[in-house]
Amino acid sequence: MRLHKFKIIIILVSAFINFGNSYAADWKNVVSEIILTGKDTTFRINYIYGNQQNIVLETRAFKQYGNWRNLRQTEFYYSNNAITKQVDRIWSDNNWKDNHSIDFIRQNEELIESTSKYMNGVKSEYKQIIYKYSDTLLIQKRELHKINQTWVTQYRFDYQYENHQLKTTLYKYFAYNSYGSNFRNTNTYNTDGTLHSVLEESGSNDQNFRQVRLSTWYYQPSTLLLSSQRSKIWNSSLWAWENESMKSYDYNSNNQLVAEVFYYWKTMFWEKNANFKYQYNSEGELVSKEQNEPIYNQWRNTITINYKDLIEDNSQFIESRMGFWGGNKGSLISSYIPYAFNNEIVIDKAQQIKISHAAYNSVKTVQDGQSTIDKTISIYPNPSDGIFYYNSSDYMVNSWSVFTANGIKIKQKESVISSGVIDLTDIPKGVYF
Repeated sequence: MRLHKFKIIIILVSAFINFGNSYAADWKNVVSEIILTGKDTTFRINYIYGNQQNIVLETRAFKQYGNWRNLRQTEFYYSNNAITKQVDRIWSDNNWKDNHSIDFIRQNEELIESTSKYMNGVKSEYKQIIYKYSDTLLIQKRELHKINQTWVTQYRFDYQYENHQLKTTLYKYFAYNSYGSNFRNTNTYNTDGTLHSVLEESGSNDQNFRQVRLSTWYYQPSTLLLSSQRSKIWNSSLWAWENESMKSYDYNSNNQLVAEVFYYWKTMFWEKNANFKYQYNSEGELVSKEQNEPIYNQWRNTITINYKDLIEDNSQFIESRMGFWGGNKGSLISSYIPYAFNNEIVIDKAQQIKISHAAYNSVKTVQDGQSTIDKTISIYPNPSDGIFYYNSSDYMVNSWSVFTANGIKIKQKESVISSGVIDLTDIPKGVYF
């Protein structure tokens, strides 16, 4: 249940951090490539977008002996700007092969995510997640697994609201058609709508709940700025709440987060556990995140994450380097790095991250010269690093071929699956038709 609390903290605090690359905040510029460098492996993730600025293709590769090798690929399908299908593929035998897929089925006020796996090209459904809504509010979420050809509920979330604010979350885990365990979160709010507290409880049935943890949020007067968050655990022997952990937050005059301090309760006092400091440039963009730990009763720098915008190639470069304590100062070290991905904040573990952006205007059209019907197909991006895309829901394409400038056919593929991917990464770079 602590996962939900972590998500709340991210929502409340990340809004006060500007991760830089302001050009990416404009939808005319989108993330086109991310390169993640770890201790032993470098990964590359490329993105292609559709007409509604939704991601339609994500391709992952890794570097081996100086060359990029295909790894995984995810294709997304949409209808009326709503996702209808997601297909995950793996690179095997010099070809993309379907591995898993998710079908999104909308029925009245329900959304069903149907997950299937592929074995020898045969699709087999094995999991469903069912979301139930009432007046656009999510009121229930269930996950079912197919066991011996029978759908069995694994867990269920029930959500109750008050004045359109989430009041209660009830989580039930089922141990093969029987109740395994129950958890319940109860939220309270301040008069301005900000979250005040979350009470976590556990039990064996709907009527018998035991208090487990109470988390409370505090704000700076007359603002939405979070000043601290404290958690207490219930001592059933003493029949009282005991301190567990605390986080405090400081801001600059521009209301940007500049410091976080984490504490744990140690018998009779708060013991400092970690400290994060944020520095910004004159434009208010984040340039560094510094992690410190209390060593010999003083804050000592252990890791610093540096952010740098590379205006010349429309990208951002982020690296994580070791501080004075814990190793060789200045050397690269893997850490959890937060960064802006289009209009979201994501976290990846890496030593270095390079995020490249491209203007959203790279859709090109090519003429279908083999058809007697005058029709064009939009293929993008063009030029490309080797992977092109067309919207397979807009065109009935039975096969495609690639020719050199001399008219020599060098690649052909039958479209046996509903995919708009044209992968030319296995042929030399050049101009083709």
